[in-house]
Amino acid sequence: MSYECETELIDQLGLKKDIEVVDLVYLYNSNCSVWKSSLKNTYYIDEFLSIPANMSWMYYAEFGELNKAYEVLLLSKIEDDEGSEDENDTDIEPEVLHPTTTPLHQEVSKNGKNGKKRTGFTPPKNLEKIGFKGEKYVYEMLKKQYPSIKWASENAKVAEINPEGRAGLGYDIEYIDENGNRRFVEVKASKTSDIVFYMSDNEFDFAIKHITEYIIYFVTEVFSKKPKILLLDNVFKGNDFNSDNYALDTTKEYKVMATFT
Repeated sequence: MSYECETELIDQLGLKKDIEVVDLVYLYNSNCSVWKSSLKNTYYIDEFLSIPANMSWMYYAEFGELNKAYEVLLLSKIEDDEGSEDENDTDIEPEVLHPTTTPLHQEVSKNGKNGKKRTGFTPPKNLEKIGFKGEKYVYEMLKKQYPSIKWASENAKVAEINPEGRAGLGYDIEYIDENGNRRFVEVKASKTSDIVFYMSDNEFDFAIKHITEYIIYFVTEVFSKKPKILLLDNVFKGNDFNSDNYALDTTKEYKVMATFT
């Protein structure tokens, strides 16, 4: 950064360089870390922060403006892929299954949270589109059964269903069931039929704290004309992860794996 630019930025930030030691790189990275911790989908962060206006907002910790701009980018990524996958899904009604599963047979690290070490999971490029489509299918299905349903994730804002939708809740959808119990739904989705998905720290911790109210719906073959919604209501049981029916690899993320019995 040139001296002139640095001086101007310090002046705009209201800092006194002759009194305060200013590390602009540290300032930027610290703000970036705080902002990214609130996001669920971070795949396009590098592209997003290559835009000068967004970099400027980051220096000033304008998280509200950053969120608005990032939501616009996510929506554009969903729309950009139209035509490359089957988007005419208005008449598609996924089959709903309640499968019996067994852990996927491969070497995994010890189940549970103790000793976990995750170095970061690199998602597929169209993760946002996959997640959005999966959540939409599950929301439309549950809406027919539960009038109290609320699509709570940031994808609800993208879909213009809930303007207050946001990331970081630990779940995507909530509703009150027929017995008056509150249910929290986490939606996972895949282009394939394999039961393999990842959970974030926040999602896993929330599930452990709300085991009896927490349900996972996994949408397989999400871009096909015959997608399936798998009700996985036993990924957690008792007070921990259900290792009788699922395998958990914590090497990089909470990677949950299973096969049909």
